[in-house]
Amino acid sequence: MSNKSISQLTAGASVSSTDIFPDVQTAGVGPVKVTAAQIGNYVLSGSGLTGTLPVANGGTGLTSLTAGQILYPTSSSAFGSSSNLFWDATNSRLGIGITGPTNNLQVANTACVQTTGTLGYLNFANSGGTTIQQIQYSDTDGSLTIGGGSSGSYPVIFRRASSSESMRIDSIGNLLVGTTSIGTSAAKVIGMANATAPTTSPAGMGQLYVEGGALKYRGSSGTVTTIAVA
Repeated sequence: MSNKSISQLTAGASVSSTDIFPDVQTAGVGPVKVTAAQIGNYVLSGSGLTGTLPVANGGTGLTSLTAGQILYPTSSSAFGSSSNLFWDATNSRLGIGITGPTNNLQVANTACVQTTGTLGYLNFANSGGTTIQQIQYSDTDGSLTIGGGSSGSYPVIFRRASSSESMRIDSIGNLLVGTTSIGTSAAKVIGMANATAPTTSPAGMGQLYVEGGALKYRGSSGTVTTIAVA
């Protein structure tokens, strides 16, 4: 390979790691080394290369990007994007099926994990990919159903943030308030833990609670009646 100046290199010429690039003589100047940066600059921006740099040449295959859209690999380009997956960097919010999320995580009602007829499903899976909880919405009657496990074997638990459990509905229909225990063979039973008895009586309502194991009722006039002893 004879000595050539950078301007004499052919754009897109094949270059291997074993090629040797000799000193380049310029008028009135001594030997000048051809650097990798000089060659890379010529190959990438020379007159022989126009348009989008393809994936096969180390490019992205894209000419522009949309702010907020999350990039992912595709079979035809290094990156793809979709308005159905959107990141709001300003407010740290993720939108699925929506480009303007108003919460930290927002899923559009048309972007359910699964749909069957008038039903929409949002599944929560464990690390093995098995669905452990499911929220089901029905367009027919507007109902919202929460279930878990392969056959609804997990309880539905209500818990305040950074707090202990407040209430649960177990797999056989028992409603447990402030407790996770229920009597043997119980089904469709209401279980209530000992409560802190109310000291006031708001108008237009009554208060049912357990105190010392006894079931009590406080009416709006303040009268406390023991319905059942411990």
